[in-house]
Amino acid sequence: MLNISHYKIIAIGKIKKKWIREGIDMYLKRLPGLEVKEIKDSTQTKEEHMIKKIISKNDTLVTLNENGQSFTSKQLAT
Repeated sequence: MLNISHYKIIAIGKIKKKWIREGIDMYLKRLPGLEVKEIKDSTQTKEEHMIKKIISKNDTLVTLNENGQSFTSKQLAT
C-alpha cells in the first residue's frame, strides 16, 4: 500500500502560477500526509543546502522542471 506521508513537494521560490497552486491544493485535500515546502529562490548552493535540510538520508529525490522534457505516465513509471 502506498504511504503518502513519506512524500514531499519542495518548490524553489514562491509558487505563483494559479494552475500549479490549484493542483497542489487539490492534492493536499486528497492526500492529508503530503507536505509542500517552498524555499526561497537563492543561489544554487543555498538552495541545495536547504533541500538537504528538508530531505532524509534514505529519501529518494525526484526533480522536476517545468521547462524540462515531458514524459507520459507510462514512461515516468518505468
